[in-house]
Amino acid sequence: MICLLNPGSGEGYSHTLIKRGDAVSAIGIKGVEAFRSAKGLAAAGPAHFGFDIPYMAIEDVMREK
Repeated sequence: MICLLNPGSGEGYSHTLIKRGDAVSAIGIKGVEAFRSAKGLAAAGPAHFGFDIPYMAIEDVMREK
């Protein structure tokens, strides 16, 4: 899960409320295990939303940095 926050208040932003020029901080949070399974990824993974990219766990992405 990727969460967008107001860096001053720490409050979360809804994508509908962000305007061009707003300051934003982004954090990644490990998802629920059920959504990381093959069945969960089929239901809500990148391919389900039309993205031609493989799923990669946030801890693996951060390990590469």
